[in-house]
Amino acid sequence: MIAVDQPASDSRRRALIEYLRANVDDGAALTCAAAARCRSSVRASERFVEGQLSHVGPSYELVVEGRSMRILVVSKQVGGSLDNGGDRGHEHVSVDDRTAQVDSAKWGPNRHPRTNHMVGTELALKVLINGDADGPREVRTANGDVHVFDCFALANATLCSAAKIDSSGEGSSTMFSNCQRHLQETIRILEPTVVIAQGWSAAAARVNGPSTAWAVSTAFGRRTPVTDPTLAVCRQPWGDVAVITAYHPARHWFSTSAPYWQRIAPLLLQARNMATRLPPGQSA
Repeated sequence: MIAVDQPASDSRRRALIEYLRANVDDGAALTCAAAARCRSSVRASERFVEGQLSHVGPSYELVVEGRSMRILVVSKQVGGSLDNGGDRGHEHVSVDDRTAQVDSAKWGPNRHPRTNHMVGTELALKVLINGDADGPREVRTANGDVHVFDCFALANATLCSAAKIDSSGEGSSTMFSNCQRHLQETIRILEPTVVIAQGWSAAAARVNGPSTAWAVSTAFGRRTPVTDPTLAVCRQPWGDVAVITAYHPARHWFSTSAPYWQRIAPLLLQARNMATRLPPGQSA
């Protein structure tokens, strides 16, 4: 049986909102002490897109067979359009705004398109929560049916972007370094039991340079894994955390027929069983 600890979900969401408003972006301007340094690290051909905060689902705090399951996905930068000097609403995105974006990607193309990134993320969540990538998007809980997107948190490795002309985003080394404390505090507040780092780089792994996998590994006091994908168990004050580092799903695992999916799916099942303390191969 799966249940939702609603008070705990609400409390963690409020705590993260308060931290991000005070230390990253208040909805109108950056409040981050490193803002000037990050802004100056962006190349002349790029645009600094400010304040792209995190999603925390209203059913983030799941209880599976009496044990907490909290899933955090850490992805790459959002980006933002350079055309017409606009940001397409991609700047000063609050936690509520980000949740609205995630909500609009639940069922298909809307104002915020259902991208391959969100399709792949949904596959991972279905495995982690229900144990079946081909199963429904809904989670049947003691509190009622909810979408898998309601049951996770989504953060970026950097909370601002260097936007390219095609609207894609990346983070400079300075941005990755300065955002580490925000990622660490996000992890401390949310206390995830499963973390997926979407964005592994072979070059970054060799030199321990910036990537999403590097950011997550560093937050847990580990070196970037030199192979991909990987599953590591990281001991934290709230218990063991299953940390998966993988390529970004947008090009690699947005379909169960993709060869890369065959590599990451077993790791997701292992992480699920570890989080729920089940023997390998047994489902909740």
